[in-house]
Amino acid sequence: MTVIYYNCELVTWRVEQQWVMNALSNKACLTGPSSSTALDFRIGIDYSFLDTSVIFSIIGAGFGCSFATTTIENILWSETVVWKRFARAFIGVGIMIGTFSLFSLVPQQEHTTDYVFANALPHLISSFLVFGIVPVLSKYFL
Repeated sequence: MTVIYYNCELVTWRVEQQWVMNALSNKACLTGPSSSTALDFRIGIDYSFLDTSVIFSIIGAGFGCSFATTTIENILWSETVVWKRFARAFIGVGIMIGTFSLFSLVPQQEHTTDYVFANALPHLISSFLVFGIVPVLSKYFL
C-alpha cells in the first residue's frame, strides 16, 4: 500500500495526454478515407464501457450455469456421440448470432442505447441461453 501511495505522490496521477489532444485536433483523422464514423475516435469513459460489455457474458454464463445445474444433474457432454456435440455447438452459435442480430434491429440514436442494446443485453442474454437453456434442452432432446 505504501508503494502505491508513494507512486501516486510522485506522478500525482495526472499524466498529460498530449497525444489525445493532437488526435482530436487533427480533423483529417475524423474525415479520412479509412475512418468510418466519429464514434470510432471517441476517447473517454463512455467509450471504454463499450469494451467492458463483455463482462455481461460472464454474468449471464454464471446465472445460466447455476440455472442448468439446479435443473439437471449432468448431461455428460464428453460421453455423447460426436454428431450430438456438433449439433449442440451449432445451436449455441445460432443463438449467439440470432441474439446479436435481433438486438441490432433496435434503433440506436445515442451512445447509451448503443451500449445497452448492441453490447450489454446481447452478451447477457445470449450467454445465459447458451450456458443455461441449451444444456437443459440438450438433456431431453439431444
